[in-house]
Amino acid sequence: MWVSPTKESILKIAELLWPFIPESSEKITKQFSAKNIKKQEILFKKIDFGLEDGLKEGLKSSGLKKGLKKGLKKGL
Repeated sequence: MWVSPTKESILKIAELLWPFIPESSEKITKQFSAKNIKKQEILFKKIDFGLEDGLKEGLKSSGLKKGLKKGLKKGL
């Protein structure tokens, strides 16, 4: 049976992803191993952060905000 290069590449990528995301890898393999490929459920749902939310979250997790406040208090 002839397999398109794109389909073959996707199956190989799914194989390489298995150690990191086994459930998703198996879903990809199942979908692209079928004779007729049909639209399936979304594997990776979009996380919608606005730019401002992302910057605020990044500042919180980095500790940069605390460092800036300490530097301002010291007159730096």
